[in-house]
Amino acid sequence: MSHKKRSRHKTRKTKKRKFAFIALALLAIAFTVIIGRWSAHRPAEKTESPPPADIADSSTTLPLPPWLARANPAVKQAYTFAFTHPEELSYIPCYCGCDRLGHTSVRDCYIQNRDPSGRIIASHHAEYCNICLGIALDTRTALDQHLTLPDIRSRIEHFYGRFGRPTPTPLPESSPSTNPSHSTQTPPAGR
Repeated sequence: MSHKKRSRHKTRKTKKRKFAFIALALLAIAFTVIIGRWSAHRPAEKTESPPPADIADSSTTLPLPPWLARANPAVKQAYTFAFTHPEELSYIPCYCGCDRLGHTSVRDCYIQNRDPSGRIIASHHAEYCNICLGIALDTRTALDQHLTLPDIRSRIEHFYGRFGRPTPTPLPESSPSTNPSHSTQTPPAGR
């Protein structure tokens, strides 16, 4: 190879390296600008220390755990309903296969346990499960229609039974005069 060809070859390599360096630099700048804009639109962090991430106050629907506060509206509605109606959900089976996790009702898909002060420790299980979300929201709708727990359970079993094996859920009282929104039953221990 002649000296001129080597020189042109080196010049091309140098130009390619410069181009690659400039492209990477521009990419880094663009990335920094995008991250900066994204950060600017995030809400400011509170200076007070928040409650533990998975704990919700059972006396109200707020504050929701931080991960749940950012969830879509249907997920928020289902969890809010579960937090305010754990007794009713303790009599409604789930059909998503969570019986293998030891769940005994759809309530366990939302509520992992309670802390010593009685606050709910939320479970992430139902967050991404359409079966769990559907069962809770359908139960809420049926309660709004003033159906009894046995009638609600029958509806849930009829519709969701095709999806899988049910959790081993205790039966609700079968008294037709029972108003499910004023249940005095104690739910089973949470998981």
